[in-house]
Amino acid sequence: MKIQETIASCVAVNETTRRTRRIRMLRLTQVRAMTGLGKTKIYELQAQGDFPMRIRLTGHSVAWIEEEVQAWLDRRVESNTPLPIL
Repeated sequence: MKIQETIASCVAVNETTRRTRRIRMLRLTQVRAMTGLGKTKIYELQAQGDFPMRIRLTGHSVAWIEEEVQAWLDRRVESNTPLPIL
């Protein structure tokens, strides 16, 4: 019974944290500046599943979650492997 209570408690904490956490959205120009990649390469990497997916904000605008883009950059630096050439 204690394990179930602990799991329920962790889920409740995660739900609260998720709702109160500030999410910063980046537009394409900001993502390009952060990564040094061009628009075409960003979209290619997304299609391959190798870059964070954009989120539709409205019918005509998209953005990326800064934390996800930063995590992608961190992984690139850690692996220190070049991007595949298409």
